[in-house]
Amino acid sequence: MASSIDGRLSRKRFLRFQLGARALDFGAGSLRESFDLAVRGFSVTSIDLNGELLGSYKSDYSWPDNGTTHELIGSDHLTDGLSKTDGKKFDLVTCFDVLEHIDNPRAVLRELRTHMKDDGKIFITVPTEDRYSKSLGV
Repeated sequence: MASSIDGRLSRKRFLRFQLGARALDFGAGSLRESFDLAVRGFSVTSIDLNGELLGSYKSDYSWPDNGTTHELIGSDHLTDGLSKTDGKKFDLVTCFDVLEHIDNPRAVLRELRTHMKDDGKIFITVPTEDRYSKSLGV
């Protein structure tokens, strides 16, 4: 069975990252993508609204023993969680089906950019692409 990440991104794109690259899963939800990233060798920081629920979800997976780390950040507001990353810069930021729940997605994207390395990548999905692509100006 293909993983969640395989369905969203080609394997070829992941070959560009070194083992231990840092990934930020913004709006991590059930941690499905965070787990997929950890399996692929990313050290993952997962941010969502409820830290206790994230901890519960984390126990649902057999996290890999491949030298990667996994940090959970719960915050009342997703963007407030970014301030808890201790200034880390990320090689990869994922934002899967999150922006449609945010009042000002442009501001969030600008904020996410400040947490990326200069050559970092961001992967975003939204459920109704046309509506949100137009509102984001992309």
